[in-house]
Amino acid sequence: MSRTRKVVIVLLILISTPIGIVLLRPNLVLNTLAKSALSELGFEISSLEVIHLGINSTALDQIILHSEDQRVVLSRIHAQYSLSQLLAGTLQSISIGKIELRSLSSPDSPNEEASTSLSSLLDSFDAIPVSEITLPNIELLSHDSSYRIGLGLQSPPLHIAGDAQFEAVQDTVIEFDIQRTNSKNLTVEARTLLAGALVSESEFELNVAENAITVTATSSLFIEPLQAQFENLLPATTAILNDRLTLQSNFEVQELFGNTSIAQLSLVLDSPSSWLQISQESDLGSNAMQLRLPISLQGDIATSTGEMRLALSEIYGSGGWALEDATSQSEHTFRDTQLHCTSFTSCDMQSDWQSNLISWRYGEYLGENTSVTAPLRFNYSNNEMRLAADLVQILVPSVRTSSESAISELVTNFQLDEMEFRVGDVISGGFNFSSSEFRLDNSIADISNPAYSGKLQLEDDILTGIVEIDIDQRLRLGIGLQHFFLRDTGDVVLQLAAIEFTEGEPLSALITPKQLEADVVAGQIEGLANISWSKQLDDSWRFGGPIALKIDQLSGYYADYFFVGLNTDLFAEATTPLGIQVTNPASASLSRIDIGLPLEELSWQYRIDTLTGEIQIIDFDTALLGGNLSIPSARYNPAGDRQQVDVVLADLRVDSLVNLAEYPGLEADGLLSGYLPFIIEGDTISIEKGLIGALKPGGSIRYTPATSTPSSNQSLQLVNDALSNYQYQTMNTEVFYSEDGELLLNVQLQGSNPDMNNGQAINLNVNITDNIPSLLKSLQASRVITDELERFVSQP
Repeated sequence: MSRTRKVVIVLLILISTPIGIVLLRPNLVLNTLAKSALSELGFEISSLEVIHLGINSTALDQIILHSEDQRVVLSRIHAQYSLSQLLAGTLQSISIGKIELRSLSSPDSPNEEASTSLSSLLDSFDAIPVSEITLPNIELLSHDSSYRIGLGLQSPPLHIAGDAQFEAVQDTVIEFDIQRTNSKNLTVEARTLLAGALVSESEFELNVAENAITVTATSSLFIEPLQAQFENLLPATTAILNDRLTLQSNFEVQELFGNTSIAQLSLVLDSPSSWLQISQESDLGSNAMQLRLPISLQGDIATSTGEMRLALSEIYGSGGWALEDATSQSEHTFRDTQLHCTSFTSCDMQSDWQSNLISWRYGEYLGENTSVTAPLRFNYSNNEMRLAADLVQILVPSVRTSSESAISELVTNFQLDEMEFRVGDVISGGFNFSSSEFRLDNSIADISNPAYSGKLQLEDDILTGIVEIDIDQRLRLGIGLQHFFLRDTGDVVLQLAAIEFTEGEPLSALITPKQLEADVVAGQIEGLANISWSKQLDDSWRFGGPIALKIDQLSGYYADYFFVGLNTDLFAEATTPLGIQVTNPASASLSRIDIGLPLEELSWQYRIDTLTGEIQIIDFDTALLGGNLSIPSARYNPAGDRQQVDVVLADLRVDSLVNLAEYPGLEADGLLSGYLPFIIEGDTISIEKGLIGALKPGGSIRYTPATSTPSSNQSLQLVNDALSNYQYQTMNTEVFYSEDGELLLNVQLQGSNPDMNNGQAINLNVNITDNIPSLLKSLQASRVITDELERFVSQP
């Protein structure tokens, strides 16, 4: 038997007692009749306090009833009747000042009460032999909440009016009025007030059958009184800009007092403006959203088991967001949204999602029409939430910059495959990704068919990832990473797969520089790095790990220079802050470099530090003009400090130098050695009094002027005559080079011309000037760089 019917019968027992009180012994009959009848219902009287017993009225101060799962306290009971009504088995009215119903069983205890129906319950109310019942204070107390209801009941026909309050929702009162219009229909009017302000009002029409109730309802929700509640419940300052929302409901309730279910449910949320408008303000920015109405929901719900099937109409929303130097305008659509639950703890939902960032800005970067589409699947079971999608497509048609930048526009389309995220005791998930289009417009270089793909996975506190970046499916960079969130440590492995360049497949086929002429046409490059990181106690990050780069027989050109056969094995360390440092000198060699002045068989050692920008060269050595040029040590510091680099020259052939300079009519031989103190300061280079001297036994100089006509300048004619067959024993030269590129050679010669004055000794002082940048350009112009490079590369 339901608890409601039990209460009705208890009231009938209390109503019938005055007859016995009047006709027989009142106290004895009251106790005996009540105990006997209540015992059949599972109740016992634990306390009964009588104030007044009479032929027209009865007053009881308190009755306390107990059952296995309930405790009922009825206080201030007053019944009005006449003798004729008592003889007819009816009463005029009953007033119970307070009813306290306390549940003694746990919420999960099984309900073994017999089934009933709303129709029979309504008939029971109509059969109550009391015209009017007043219950101003009914308290329903359970384990986790309490309710207070006050109502007045008239019957027949049934009419209940009253109000209800809930402990969990302070200052909230629900006023209701229920009328039975005929044997099958009920009308219900309800109003909700918050702190005295009207929040909602509803009208219900109930059609009652034996085991089902058909409900049609119209509700209005008034927003203004709820604004303060939003501030308390939501983390952001939220305001709904609508004045009123409406809800249309149609559904059928089956087996109300058994395994209750709701069938043919139809809900429609609407607004007079056809939009739900919301604004928010928080530390994450300001947000203005609008949701297109109406939104409808249809389906079936089994409230006893939690099984349900629901379908939502299309949901469309748009809005704008702003935070400091970031803004966005977007629109979002959810289609074919369906929810299926087998219980309250196991649900599946699916929806086709599409979002479009119409425009966005972050700092100097701007984008338009960035879109995301995905068929989403949501699952909740075993206290775990799961979000999945077989395919997520992301289109980024344009990302630009509003300032002067090397990168002007980025375009990419990519997809996420097998995406899944799980939230339970731990957070886990992952996805695969790959690009179908990737373009990076920049002022540095054109990149041929760049693409990327990979996989990201989060398991417990470990993030792992694999990424591959390739250019035209030839140049590939592989990235493998992992990060441990609990320990704040991780590492990344970077591997540049070996790539070989040829004249048919040069570097320019993959990457073409825009602002300089450069290319690599031969050789091979590969690299490997393993960089780790960890968070320190002071919240700083420490980096470390080995970096290796191998360059083998690399040949190419830059501007008017070309190089052949570059080799190096670089072993470096990652530094803190993140940078690269070569601590132990690395070795390098180069077969030839031609800057107009050819250098051959170069070798050196080097150290670099990217944090300071410092470069150190050690034991540099190269063949030059038939001799040798070496630099014991050189250091470059980008701070611009004045530095001196001593260049040592040994055994340079004078004839090679003369041929390089291409002075008309000049021939010379001999060997030169010396040193040049280069001064590097900022971006300038100069030489302060370098010294070069001829090696013994000296050499010869033969100069034939372009014209045989003697010079009118006797001194100049004397020099020309002396140099026509000059045999020198000493040639000392002071070298000066200014920052503007001007070279000055103060040459002192000691020797003789056997064809003059019987070989009389002749000492000459000659000043030679030239502009080295112009000289190098003229030397470079005398050759076709690509032809020269091809000639040397093709040599075995």
